[in-house]
Amino acid sequence: MHKSYAMFKMHAKGHNDSIEIGLIIAADSRMAGWMIALLCLLQLKPAVKSMIASLNYLECDQRNKLLEELFKINKFWELLFLILQSLYPILKIL
Repeated sequence: MHKSYAMFKMHAKGHNDSIEIGLIIAADSRMAGWMIALLCLLQLKPAVKSMIASLNYLECDQRNKLLEELFKINKFWELLFLILQSLYPILKIL
């Protein structure tokens, strides 16, 4: 897991003007923690897609093939956007 996350951070840095950035770990104790983590994932979509297409990742023995297939599906990203977009007004009320 560590090796694949290190590769992700490297690709994210390349997509973020050489500023190191990573995923947010959601906490149940924080209000909307999961939503914040998913928003971060959605913003890092180009980095995720470039990582799963890279030769280094494909040669890695610690790949999560289920997540890899999920991230390749464009409908996943569209549905994630719709879910987050529909939850945002509810959070403004809270």
